[in-house]
Amino acid sequence: MKALFLEKEALKRFFKSIDNPFEAITIKMNLMDALNELNLPSEKLLSIWEQEGFDPSLISPKRTSKILKEKKPRKPRKINIESRTFLVVDDEPIKILIGRAVKSEQERGSLVLKYQELTDQQQQAAKKLL
Repeated sequence: MKALFLEKEALKRFFKSIDNPFEAITIKMNLMDALNELNLPSEKLLSIWEQEGFDPSLISPKRTSKILKEKKPRKPRKINIESRTFLVVDDEPIKILIGRAVKSEQERGSLVLKYQELTDQQQQAAKKLL
Protein backbone atom coordinates (compact mmCIF):
# COMPACT_ATOMS: atom_id res chain seq x y z
CA MET A 1 0.00 0.00 0.00
CA LYS A 2 2.85 2.38 0.84
CA ALA A 3 4.31 1.88 -2.64
CA LEU A 4 1.05 3.07 -4.17
CA PHE A 5 1.29 6.39 -2.36
CA LEU A 6 5.00 6.84 -3.07
CA GLU A 7 4.61 6.41 -6.84
CA LYS A 8 2.67 9.31 -8.33
CA GLU A 9 1.74 7.59 -11.61
CA ALA A 10 0.46 4.46 -9.83
CA LEU A 11 -1.68 6.64 -7.58
CA LYS A 12 -3.08 8.51 -10.60
CA ARG A 13 -3.94 5.20 -12.30
CA PHE A 14 -5.67 4.03 -9.14
CA PHE A 15 -7.79 7.19 -8.91
CA LYS A 16 -8.69 7.00 -12.61
CA SER A 17 -9.92 3.45 -12.11
CA ILE A 18 -12.62 4.57 -9.65
CA ASP A 19 -15.90 4.80 -11.57
CA ASN A 20 -18.39 5.19 -8.74
CA PRO A 21 -18.64 8.90 -7.78
CA PHE A 22 -19.85 8.02 -4.28
CA GLU A 23 -16.76 5.89 -3.70
CA ALA A 24 -14.63 8.76 -5.02
CA ILE A 25 -16.20 11.15 -2.50
CA THR A 26 -15.62 8.67 0.32
CA ILE A 27 -11.99 8.17 -0.74
CA LYS A 28 -11.43 11.93 -0.91
CA MET A 29 -12.89 12.48 2.56
CA ASN A 30 -10.85 9.63 4.02
CA LEU A 31 -7.66 10.99 2.45
CA MET A 32 -8.33 14.50 3.75
CA ASP A 33 -8.81 13.12 7.26
CA ALA A 34 -5.74 10.89 7.00
CA LEU A 35 -3.48 13.72 5.80
CA ASN A 36 -3.68 15.27 9.25
CA GLU A 37 -1.94 12.19 10.62
CA LEU A 38 1.13 12.50 8.40
CA ASN A 39 4.32 13.05 10.33
CA LEU A 40 5.75 16.08 8.53
CA PRO A 41 8.62 18.32 9.62
CA SER A 42 7.48 21.65 11.04
CA GLU A 43 7.98 24.93 9.25
CA LYS A 44 10.52 25.92 11.89
CA LEU A 45 12.54 22.75 11.34
CA LEU A 46 12.47 23.24 7.57
CA SER A 47 13.80 26.78 7.93
CA ILE A 48 16.57 25.57 10.29
CA TRP A 49 17.56 22.92 7.74
CA GLU A 50 17.67 25.54 5.04
CA GLN A 51 19.92 27.76 7.17
CA GLU A 52 22.28 24.81 7.62
CA GLY A 53 22.48 24.30 3.86
CA PHE A 54 20.07 21.36 3.51
CA ASP A 55 17.65 21.62 0.60
CA PRO A 56 14.20 20.91 2.07
CA SER A 57 12.75 20.45 -1.41
CA LEU A 58 14.36 17.01 -1.38
CA ILE A 59 11.70 16.01 1.13
CA SER A 60 8.60 17.60 -0.38
CA PRO A 61 9.08 20.12 -3.18
CA LYS A 62 5.52 21.44 -3.21
CA ARG A 63 5.18 21.90 0.54
CA THR A 64 8.60 23.39 1.16
CA SER A 65 8.48 25.74 -1.79
CA LYS A 66 5.29 27.26 -0.40
CA ILE A 67 6.62 27.46 3.15
CA LEU A 68 10.10 28.78 2.50
CA LYS A 69 9.38 31.26 -0.25
CA GLU A 70 9.36 34.75 1.05
CA LYS A 71 6.28 36.64 0.04
CA LYS A 72 7.11 39.34 -2.40
CA PRO A 73 5.30 42.57 -1.76
CA ARG A 74 2.60 43.20 -4.30
CA LYS A 75 3.22 45.82 -6.89
CA PRO A 76 0.87 48.74 -6.56
CA ARG A 77 -1.93 48.49 -9.07
CA LYS A 78 -1.81 51.08 -11.77
CA ILE A 79 -5.29 52.00 -12.82
CA ASN A 80 -5.62 53.31 -16.34
CA ILE A 81 -8.44 55.80 -15.99
CA GLU A 82 -8.83 56.18 -19.74
CA SER A 83 -10.13 52.62 -20.02
CA ARG A 84 -12.71 52.92 -17.23
CA THR A 85 -16.47 53.30 -17.37
CA PHE A 86 -18.39 55.48 -14.93
CA LEU A 87 -21.90 55.66 -13.55
CA VAL A 88 -23.07 59.26 -13.87
CA VAL A 89 -25.84 60.66 -11.64
CA ASP A 90 -26.87 64.35 -11.76
CA ASP A 91 -24.02 65.11 -14.23
CA GLU A 92 -21.49 63.80 -11.70
CA PRO A 93 -19.56 60.49 -12.01
CA ILE A 94 -20.22 58.66 -8.75
CA LYS A 95 -18.88 55.16 -9.31
CA ILE A 96 -16.38 53.23 -11.42
CA LEU A 97 -18.11 50.29 -13.11
CA ILE A 98 -16.32 47.04 -13.80
CA GLY A 99 -17.37 43.97 -15.78
CA ARG A 100 -21.02 43.01 -15.65
CA ALA A 101 -21.87 46.08 -13.60
CA VAL A 102 -21.66 48.16 -16.79
CA LYS A 103 -24.33 46.12 -18.54
CA SER A 104 -26.49 45.92 -15.40
CA GLU A 105 -26.51 49.68 -14.97
CA GLN A 106 -27.28 50.18 -18.66
CA GLU A 107 -30.22 47.77 -18.38
CA ARG A 108 -31.54 49.78 -15.41
CA GLY A 109 -31.50 52.87 -17.61
CA SER A 110 -28.65 54.57 -15.76
CA LEU A 111 -26.29 56.94 -17.55
CA VAL A 112 -23.05 55.05 -18.13
CA LEU A 113 -20.17 56.82 -19.87
CA LYS A 114 -16.60 55.96 -20.76
CA TYR A 115 -13.90 58.34 -19.56
CA GLN A 116 -13.46 59.86 -23.04
CA GLU A 117 -17.19 60.66 -23.17
CA LEU A 118 -17.09 62.69 -19.96
CA THR A 119 -16.81 66.49 -19.98
CA ASP A 120 -13.64 68.08 -18.61
CA GLN A 121 -15.36 68.84 -15.31
CA GLN A 122 -16.67 65.27 -15.07
CA GLN A 123 -13.19 63.90 -15.85
CA GLN A 124 -11.76 65.85 -12.92
CA ALA A 125 -14.45 64.38 -10.64
CA ALA A 126 -13.78 60.90 -12.05
CA LYS A 127 -10.08 61.16 -11.17
CA LYS A 128 -11.08 61.73 -7.55
CA LEU A 129 -12.85 58.35 -7.54
CA LEU A 130 -9.54 56.55 -7.97
